Amino acid sequence: MSLNADSSSGTPAIRTRILSKPEDWDQWLYIIEERARHHDIWDLCDPSKETEPSLPQRPGAYPTVQTISQDKTLPSQLTETERQDLVALKDDYKEASRAYDRYLIGARDVTKYLLETVTNKNLTYIERSCPSVYLKLKALKARLAPTNRARELELSNRYNALKKAPRSR
Repeated sequence: MSLNADSSSGTPAIRTRILSKPEDWDQWLYIIEERARHHDIWDLCDPSKETEPSLPQRPGAYPTVQTISQDKTLPSQLTETERQDLVALKDDYKEASRAYDRYLIGARDVTKYLLETVTNKNLTYIERSCPSVYLKLKALKARLAPTNRARELELSNRYNALKKAPRSR
């Protein structure tokens, strides 16, 4: 990722990092991670985890009077304790619904960015076989994340290039 000054406003403009080769992986993944952290879903899509985390589930049916007591139909028929239980169930439902919606919004945003910043050649590794963000990132990591040995070789090559004397003209 690089920053350039926007000529019209003078503010830094962020250029998108495209994932096309292993050398792009670290910076690209950093951007993905920051996007996921912004939505508070990184723990659900971190490709360094061995197993896929369990995702929030869409809550079931909204709690009603019958959820508390099968033989009652009106809230006025509930005891005070039953009313409190119903309120607690409704609050739990609303929180689970909000968590599920937050995950969906975040996952859609991260997926959209991922699909926009991966080259067509690399999209073949994730098409249709990876329904979750975690599985998409895991598949891309398996193909594009540099191994420790590759990192060592890259550093060694850079070091050797620096050791060479500059050519005189």
